[in-house]
Amino acid sequence: MNFSSAEPNSIASAVARNFGSSGGVTARQLPFGRNRTHFLPGVAPVQQLIGANADTAVAVVGMSAYPMGVEITLEIRLRHGSGPGWEPTLPGGWAHAASMIVPFAVRFADGRTASSIPWPREFAWPAPGRDGVELAVSGREVSEPEAGPRAVVRFWLAPLPPPGPLTMLAAFPARGLPISETVVDAAVVRAAAERAVVLWPDGLVLPRPGVPPAGPEAATEQIRAAFTTVFTGGQGGSDPDAVAAATTAILAAIEGGEALRPLLERVRSGHPDIVRTARPSIDDIVFIDPGRAAVRFRVHLANGPDFGEQIGFAVLTDTAAGERTAWKVAARTYRKVVGWGGVY
Repeated sequence: MNFSSAEPNSIASAVARNFGSSGGVTARQLPFGRNRTHFLPGVAPVQQLIGANADTAVAVVGMSAYPMGVEITLEIRLRHGSGPGWEPTLPGGWAHAASMIVPFAVRFADGRTASSIPWPREFAWPAPGRDGVELAVSGREVSEPEAGPRAVVRFWLAPLPPPGPLTMLAAFPARGLPISETVVDAAVVRAAAERAVVLWPDGLVLPRPGVPPAGPEAATEQIRAAFTTVFTGGQGGSDPDAVAAATTAILAAIEGGEALRPLLERVRSGHPDIVRTARPSIDDIVFIDPGRAAVRFRVHLANGPDFGEQIGFAVLTDTAAGERTAWKVAARTYRKVVGWGGVY
């Protein structure tokens, strides 16, 4: 079936089947380990409408280019008072749903394509991560000004497009906007990438060491053990009792762990194959003060993307009596990692 000739209602039905409440997919997350913070990007002067109807508009409003790829900013506008018009069972609210209900895709001049999310098979739509081209969500923001709801979704595209036309496609079938496209000369993007400035050497930098705790060697071993427990997947195998015991141990190794149980359950159910293969490696540990440490670590996923090297934190927790007793993975570090899977 040719997507561009399909009726919007039939497209919306297919989207609801594929992205509804029955275990649908989520937008893929940017591999955050591919660090770009050491670059000041070159800005390509691109502001182009992809598609619009009476109450919906999708546009490219910015492109920030780097030697290794380009971040494309997509803006989605809804006319004030026109209603949401999206599948209400999608998780995460408008801020996260926007990147799922408004699929975005690119086509290079050499024919290579990629899409931010899978699309119903009956429609001619590029596959995610096809032909060595990566297109993934790298950021989101949402607001509801008086003029109407507005969502901004940023996508990381790598590598840089080859010379020739770069075609960008989007649709909002739930609001009657079929597949639409706009074309940018890739020369504009490539020229912007050449203007990118290296600010400092690449690599994540640990904080400066501070006053260590008493017994730093024992503290270091506790921190390594906590990170290993928390980020090792597949613990307990298929035995329910063993899984329950492993869950208890994982939550006990996280700051305020019991409150994070829903996140653990959601990331397990949403990404079972990826979570089962998770294996951490812990490199450097630096004590910021007697109760906090910074940790350089990585979570290896055999069935998932490479999120690269990370800086996380460990904290020395207190008992009910007020005594500091155990080093644990900081709650914000755990939230960051499960956030890779769209779980917040």
